[in-house]
Amino acid sequence: MNINLSIQNVGDYLVTQNLCQPEEVNLLQVKNLSAKNFNLLVTFPDNRKLLVKQRRYNPDRKIETEFAQEAKIQAFLRQFPPIEQIAHFFPQLLHFDPANSVIIFNYLDDYQDLSDFYSQNQEFEPKISQQVGQILGKIHSLTFQKNLYQEYFHPPDSSSNKPRHIDPERFTIITPEIYGEVTLDEIKFLSLYQRYDSLSKAVTELSNRLSYSCLAHNDCKLSNILIPHNWQTNDNMIFIDWEKSFWGDPALDLGMLIASYLILWLDSLVVSSAIPIQESLRLATIPLELLPKSIASLTLGYLQQFPLILQENPDFLSLVTQCTGFTLVKRVRIRIQHQKILSNNGIAMLQVGKSLLCKTEDSIPNIFGMTADQLIDQLN
Repeated sequence: MNINLSIQNVGDYLVTQNLCQPEEVNLLQVKNLSAKNFNLLVTFPDNRKLLVKQRRYNPDRKIETEFAQEAKIQAFLRQFPPIEQIAHFFPQLLHFDPANSVIIFNYLDDYQDLSDFYSQNQEFEPKISQQVGQILGKIHSLTFQKNLYQEYFHPPDSSSNKPRHIDPERFTIITPEIYGEVTLDEIKFLSLYQRYDSLSKAVTELSNRLSYSCLAHNDCKLSNILIPHNWQTNDNMIFIDWEKSFWGDPALDLGMLIASYLILWLDSLVVSSAIPIQESLRLATIPLELLPKSIASLTLGYLQQFPLILQENPDFLSLVTQCTGFTLVKRVRIRIQHQKILSNNGIAMLQVGKSLLCKTEDSIPNIFGMTADQLIDQLN
């Protein structure tokens, strides 16, 4: 890595990459955006905006390679003409500098992420979730079981192994050796996880059921979907942050997305040992009753674009529900790793995830507002 970008030097860097004129440097407005990467929002005198992202150097793991995957997705969109019809659902990449781990996009000023939209408005319009489902379904259906596309992401002569959808070994057995590597709350989570044999068994079985069949976003959540401010007249949503994408199972993407809706509800719960569960549900700022209609619309929109998946896997909705449950369980552990605490909401999230994984058929009506058969009947 040759340069660490900053508010002070990003203008000069843009000049060297032919993305800025020298006379514009002192006129740029640069703002630091809070994110896992080092992100800068650069505004030009003509109000054009760029999002400049840099992955900081890690002395243990060198430079992360996730930006390279984002650039590979962009090249994929250009290389195969049939895929061009979905290119407008992806962000517009302007520049990729692997040597410095820098990637630059046009900044979409007239958009906001869908998680913020829902949190601010608490408006769960089925039209929105249906459009999201249609976009994801189209991406999956256009790439489904296309050997040429699969070889693009995983060349036959590649020495690297395919990434695993789910790694049950991450929920490792507690041994004396790991006590110095994890927090007490993470040990508490692992203890809760391992207390239920049915949960660990369900995760292992789910891992074995998933297949490699289409382009998968692999981080498909509401905060990675941008909705226009004028969504009533402009339905062109954009899926961002394809850094973790790979050739994977479509059920995992849809399950992650449904989990993202449920997390809005779970995070709004007031959970305490002093509050009865019914009272906690009543106090939720985003009631669970608001979500099934949107989740059903999301899934119907998806299946409208990708009906073939039901022929290939008649139990697709059960698989999606289990993927939703696993995503919730995984999210609990990620939060513990970042926040160093297992909260009451985290325990509630773990319990909901367990129900979706272990009591899948009973859980489907609670999530979709109807049985799987009733949902599929609405396609006809």
